[in-house]
Amino acid sequence: MKILILSHMYPRPGHEHYGVFVHESVLALAERGHEVTVVAPLPMTPPGLAFLRPAWRTLAAIPALRELDGIVIHHPRYLLLPRRIGFAGAAVRMARAAMMAMPSLSEKRFDLLHAHAGVPDGAAARRIAGRLKIPYVVTSHGSDVLRASRWSPAVHAELERAFRDATAVLFPSSRAMARAEEIGLRTDHGEVVWNGYRDDIFTPPGLGGERPDRPLRVICVANLVPSKGVDLLLDAMAACEAPTSLRLVGDGPERGALLERAKRLGVALHWDRRLDRGDLADALRAADCFALPAGGESFGIVYLEAMACGLPVIAPAGEGIADVLRHEIEGLLLPERSDVELAAAIERLAGDGELRASLGSAALARARELSWSRHAVELERVYTAVADASGGTS
Repeated sequence: MKILILSHMYPRPGHEHYGVFVHESVLALAERGHEVTVVAPLPMTPPGLAFLRPAWRTLAAIPALRELDGIVIHHPRYLLLPRRIGFAGAAVRMARAAMMAMPSLSEKRFDLLHAHAGVPDGAAARRIAGRLKIPYVVTSHGSDVLRASRWSPAVHAELERAFRDATAVLFPSSRAMARAEEIGLRTDHGEVVWNGYRDDIFTPPGLGGERPDRPLRVICVANLVPSKGVDLLLDAMAACEAPTSLRLVGDGPERGALLERAKRLGVALHWDRRLDRGDLADALRAADCFALPAGGESFGIVYLEAMACGLPVIAPAGEGIADVLRHEIEGLLLPERSDVELAAAIERLAGDGELRASLGSAALARARELSWSRHAVELERVYTAVADASGGTS
């Protein structure tokens, strides 16, 4: 099939991890023989002001056309104002920029357009698909429903129309779909398509015995923002009577406060601002368990990556990952996001090597069912139904 992907979330210089899940999904589709064209719009760099900030310089230096892992990526520029000013109009500007920068879009005869995020991408896809006379699909990754929909009535209306007019709306978990329903978005044409992971990178460690004489090595990988609950994790680690250590991978606005908190609480902490994919896999394989008490997660691919490395996982119940992670089988699901519940789960794993081994083995087996290849097969099923409903593929 000829598939047009529209996503403002896509890895780029300076932000190599941003939207990596979209890129990995695209790679899996391409590996299965589909012709995929990626349009990843970028905010327009302020004219003449790129020299003022390193981030602006990096953004301005990105070419309009580049290649990543064999995937050709188009980067039309659109106006995105700071502080969400006029965000409801961003979809119109994104659609116009894409069509003006890529006049050949109308000549390629795509089978469908797949937008990642309801706004601005899905709302822009609604306009582009209308121009190209093709169906469109939207994947809601969560932030559109949880945050953007609340920014203004006009933004919510754009999101509502993007969902309404899509041939299909995809969600990475049943919880993500439920959240869309809770704010009145149309989901009767929705489907859950779980995310995947790179099974060529995230693999289990070699055979090795337990080492009960050392502290339990906990690892957490997260953007350092309040919703991830890293503060709860630090409090829980400090409350544990069993010897423990924490490796924290991630960066964000909470970094300074969290590092200071760890120091004040006496938590044995190793912090990495960022790791490339291979080094992250190595870090996971070197740990004993993975813990992330995040709230508002639509899926949380990092949980799956940890499972693929053979780690038992501690996560909150009721979040997206609960679709694939079963309590007491592949990990421990917390009944509530609290440092008390989290500390109890960590203590339990610290004191029971057999439980760690059992959960880790089951987590690995479960993860092996959920690669990006499986995800691509599920997308193919959806794409075929969408194309058939619109009159067949080219």
